[in-house]
Amino acid sequence: MREARKMCWHVACLLAVVCLTGAVGRAQMGRSVTDGGTEEIWQGARVHVCPVGFAMQGAHVGNNVFTCVRVVPPGMERQVHSYLDRGTQGDLGRGNMHVCRPGWYMRGLHNNYDWLVCSDMPGVRRPFLDANGTTEGNGMHMCPASRDGFTVMTGIHNGRNDFACAPLAVGQDDHDDRGRHDDHHHGYDNHRDDQQDQH
Repeated sequence: MREARKMCWHVACLLAVVCLTGAVGRAQMGRSVTDGGTEEIWQGARVHVCPVGFAMQGAHVGNNVFTCVRVVPPGMERQVHSYLDRGTQGDLGRGNMHVCRPGWYMRGLHNNYDWLVCSDMPGVRRPFLDANGTTEGNGMHMCPASRDGFTVMTGIHNGRNDFACAPLAVGQDDHDDRGRHDDHHHGYDNHRDDQQDQH
């Protein structure tokens, strides 16, 4: 009897740890940090990026400082795919700007080369324009808050201080292979000179 009670206690403790870990992971979602130094090597060049699992929420390009927001629960970072985008264009109402493919978000930027590091997660919605630095916070241009919490960067035109921003529908896979790789989906023009997961 004592052994049975002991076993039940161990099982209950294990379940509690699992539940607590899940709750902590969910609590981390949407946490923002200021990043001025995280780098990855892409095609031999150092590129400022948010850590894997985070998306760019804002940027002060002149100071090379980003606001990064967690969009993937801790422990799930290995599920994130990234690629280097050197030419995809999208027009959200003020002329073309450099954007990630539909369904992908910005995780890094090399402004001098006009390179974007783009990553994916389920539920990246259709982007909208935040023009001319309309939304500010944390000392930089930011994508605005949404009804459900926050939005993330999916593109940029630094000369106009325009951001493409997209809300997230966490838990819903809104981008499939067609949406992620169709050259003209939602008015995008992909020059197909991207490098997938090579850095």
